[in-house]
Amino acid sequence: MSNLLCVGTAGMSVWFSRDNGESWIRPYIESGLYLEARVWALSAHPQRPGEVLAGTDSGLYRWNETAQKWTHLPSVLDDYDIWSMAQASDDPDTIVVGTQPANIFISTDGGKSFAPSANPGSRRSCSTRSTRTRCGPASRSTACTARPTAAAPGRRWARASTPRTSTAWPW
Repeated sequence: MSNLLCVGTAGMSVWFSRDNGESWIRPYIESGLYLEARVWALSAHPQRPGEVLAGTDSGLYRWNETAQKWTHLPSVLDDYDIWSMAQASDDPDTIVVGTQPANIFISTDGGKSFAPSANPGSRRSCSTRSTRTRCGPASRSTACTARPTAAAPGRRWARASTPRTSTAWPW
């Protein structure tokens, strides 16, 4: 069995390989994502085979492998570049997104809606964008994002929490 491999590009959309990287294809414009899309983040979840989320310069898109189609998920994210994204390991409907301009958004309904992080300090600690995001190891109610700052070159981790809880990363 071969895997579905996906590569997001800065200006040439998403490319797929269904033969473990031997060949690559880019779906046509009719697939629902414009061909020049800048795709900064991809996420797939083992509980949803054949589904890939793409964070782009024009919002969030969901790929359906069976239909060979992208579906735009309209939200507040349409006004941001999505630079990082993660899904909770125990719940593919919990999606954490880091953006430019810098902010953290969380969805608990599979991307139907997004809300800013409940932790206001997570936005104050950043410079221009959130470059890496992951969900908490013990609970889908916590998230963390990395952002480059002038004071701390490289990455600085900031905490965020879902709108339904005030629990944040323990470190």
